[in-house]
Amino acid sequence: MHDLQRTICNKYKSKFHGIDMSLKVGIALETLHIEPIHAVRTEACDGTTGWFIWCGEFSEDADFFKPLCANHLDKYCPHIIKYLALEPGFRVLIDRNDYEDVWFDEEVNA
Repeated sequence: MHDLQRTICNKYKSKFHGIDMSLKVGIALETLHIEPIHAVRTEACDGTTGWFIWCGEFSEDADFFKPLCANHLDKYCPHIIKYLALEPGFRVLIDRNDYEDVWFDEEVNA
């Protein structure tokens, strides 16, 4: 998987910033049946990877994101795994039919 992640990092001119898969992501589990898949990487803190993942529309609700060990993404959202080594500040917008939009957002960690 690291080879694919390195390929993605090279494609989008990101340094390889791999994660510890035993740490947590924030994920909106109730939305995973919706398209598209969104993800944003913030600076890691408090035992997290810094990744937040949701599908469809974003919500400001306090319980929108649930903590999930990144090791379980292969079960819940395998499409996002190849992007997990992108640096903090990157956003990902994909679907399950190979649509892919990846960009660095300077506002993420501002």
